This record gives sequence, structure tokens and C-alpha cells, in this order.
Amino acid sequence: MFETMIHSTEELNAMAVHLRSSENFSELKLLASEWLVPEEYVQDFIAGKRAQLAEIPFEEREYDSAVEKLRAEMWLIKDQMFTDIVSKYLIRKAEDNPVFGMQVLQKHKTIQKCMNYIMEQAYEIAKKEHEKKTSGKQPATGRNQNVALGISELQVYQWAEDYYALDDAKKEAEERAKEQKKRVSKQKKSIQRKTQSSSSEKPISAVPTKNTVPPKKKQPENIQLSLFDMTNSDS
Repeated sequence: MFETMIHSTEELNAMAVHLRSSENFSELKLLASEWLVPEEYVQDFIAGKRAQLAEIPFEEREYDSAVEKLRAEMWLIKDQMFTDIVSKYLIRKAEDNPVFGMQVLQKHKTIQKCMNYIMEQAYEIAKKEHEKKTSGKQPATGRNQNVALGISELQVYQWAEDYYALDDAKKEAEERAKEQKKRVSKQKKSIQRKTQSSSSEKPISAVPTKNTVPPKKKQPENIQLSLFDMTNSDS
């Protein structure tokens, strides 16, 4: 239903947030499938462990500074609440700390992944709090935990700094290769299903023209046909 309304990853993420907040998970999963979003991303997004559903394909180019990179990513995400607040803190941090600025400039690091990291940390705390209140019973999803968290801004900012300090380039490259392999496999299966579906359809028989109809012997009992053939032969 929403497929024709979405033309970019940014629009996809905005719609996914709407569907999650309205608990329309079936439509959310269908939408994610159409855009070939990894199943793990979908489950984490529904549970509240991801800030956004799909990875925005940030252009891997050289930036003159960490500030330029953060501002460019802020503009692409277009989240004037949570992401912008954290990004503005990181910009000030990068301006004051050249070492931190170099961490931000790593090509595999993005503000979107930073926000996902923050969400993961908050989710784990919420999960532990829920287990304390329910004697270890696991909820169906993180969305149903109903645990009020009092996380300070300082804690959130610390998580953001922790993300950029992580030495995870090799791990992320391996995960990216794995996801790319899954995506290609999914695309091949989709093409195969479409091919099989089209080949299973019965071809429409061509209607023979008058010139392709083999001559028929005159039948005494079929006067009309005999007269028709005779008329054609005279012309």
C-alpha cells in the first residue's frame, strides 16, 4: 500500500517510524521486504534497538573535517530531535578535540550507526530492568517492556563517544560482506520466482488466419463451407 509513496531510503525510514509507532508491524515487515532490508534490522527496529530501519547510503567521500561530515549526515537523516541534539554535541567535541575528529572521519563510521549504538545500549538497560520486574520473563519485543528509563544526557553523549572510539572496522567489513551476500541471494530467488511464475502461465494460442488453414475436402453435408471455399477459389 505504501510502496508507491516511497522513493528513497530517507522516506522509507520515516514511514517505518510511523508504522512502528502505530504498531502496524505486518505492513512494516512487508515494506522492509520490498526494500530488501535485512531481517535482523527489521527485528531490531521493531524491538527498539535501532533508531532507523534501513541504512542510509552515505556517500563515501573525503571530507575536509569531522564537522563537515557530521553536518552532511545530519542533513541527510533530517531528524531534528534526537539525532540533531547528539550531532551538535559531537560537532563541538570534534572542534575541541582533533583526536576525536579523526575518529569521526573514519569512512565506516556514521552518525546513523552511532544512534543505533546508543539505542542498543539503552535497550540492554531496559531489558535488564524488565527482567528484574518480571523475574526474568522475556517480552515478545522490546516495545512491550513498559520500562521508564532515566538516562541522562551525559550518558547518551558518552555512548556516542564510545561508538566512535570502537575499533570495529574489520568486524563491520565482514558484516557488510555477509549482508551483501544475503541481499544478492534474495534478489536471485525473487527473480527465479518471477521467472517460474511467468513460465507456468499457459501461452495464448494464435488464431490461425485464412491463409494458414489447410485446405479441407468438400463435405456434402456442409453446404455453406463448400460454397465458401468455391467462392474463394473463383476470386
